[in-house]
Amino acid sequence: MDFVGTRGFRLTLFWLLLAAPATASLLDDKADDYIKRLTHPSEDVRNQTTYDIGHTFWNEPRGARLIHALIKALDDPSERVRAGAAYALVSLAPNKESVTALPALEKASHDRFPSVRREAAKALVKIRRRQDKP
Repeated sequence: MDFVGTRGFRLTLFWLLLAAPATASLLDDKADDYIKRLTHPSEDVRNQTTYDIGHTFWNEPRGARLIHALIKALDDPSERVRAGAAYALVSLAPNKESVTALPALEKASHDRFPSVRREAAKALVKIRRRQDKP
């Protein structure tokens, strides 16, 4: 007897179908929260938010909503926030909308801080690689 006909399979399938919409909703809520946190007055909150975005939305299509907020974060006065925004854009590079970040990343690749330049260069390479794929 194969696993497909078993009770365990049916229960697993039931829980997967039940959990999928909840996961999508949670990610949408997190995206909204991250967009608000990127405009927080505290540099530490903005910096931590950029890294949270990179970890939470790694290769996640719903992360596309955050790309425009991260482009704005590349102009932040804080070096740490700019480097974090470039890091997060590396994570979001598989999204089609990441191409809109190319001009801002080009500018960030000439930043006076090496950490910003390094992360921006990584993001540029990854986004251009994604752009070359059909």
